[in-house]
Amino acid sequence: TDNGMLWLTAPGEASNTISIVDIAQRKRTGVIDLQTYRRPHGIDRDPRTGRRVVTVENPDGLLLVDPATRKIVRYYALKGGTPHMVKLSADGEWAYCSNTKTGVLAAIRLATGEVKPIAVGARPQGTVLSKAGTMLYVPSSDGNAISILGTRKQPGGGEVPTGKGPTRPRPPRDDDLAGIRGVIDDRVERHRAIADGAHAIADVAQPVEEIHLARVPAW
Repeated sequence: TDNGMLWLTAPGEASNTISIVDIAQRKRTGVIDLQTYRRPHGIDRDPRTGRRVVTVENPDGLLLVDPATRKIVRYYALKGGTPHMVKLSADGEWAYCSNTKTGVLAAIRLATGEVKPIAVGARPQGTVLSKAGTMLYVPSSDGNAISILGTRKQPGGGEVPTGKGPTRPRPPRDDDLAGIRGVIDDRVERHRAIADGAHAIADVAQPVEEIHLARVPAW
């Protein structure tokens, strides 16, 4: 996405396009014009349809975009302000947007436009689904915790405390485990990691950049 601003909190109209890049050729091969919707940020792909969901910061909302036609399919107004990252549910029915200024995760049913605001920690960041797609992990960089939400019955779940500033989780590699990366002030603090279902906690010694977990017999 071509946001055009370094910080999402900075004022300004900025850009209103999405670049299509050929990775093999390492060049831009197309552009999707978002018209009056500016400052695109987070993006995710529906593997069933190939459509993209894209957060925009001016006005605050979510776009459903068809890259085949390079057109906007639908705009969704969000209840929460300053949408940041977005994650689609495993079945593509719901989109989950982190709204950083209000500590709200907006769950949007794409077919109907229904929006469910879910309170999470302060400054929610990028989210990740469990491998089964039944749990959603939401790190909150100012809340120093990870909210755990059930995708089948929202909100559900609980919260796991972490070190300072958890930001971008990595998709789980084995079973339903999520590795959490937390970076603040250019240093990496103490981390915790969680196991899906039982929400077991394991402390990880610092310094580390990223955590990748595998299921162990004790869990």
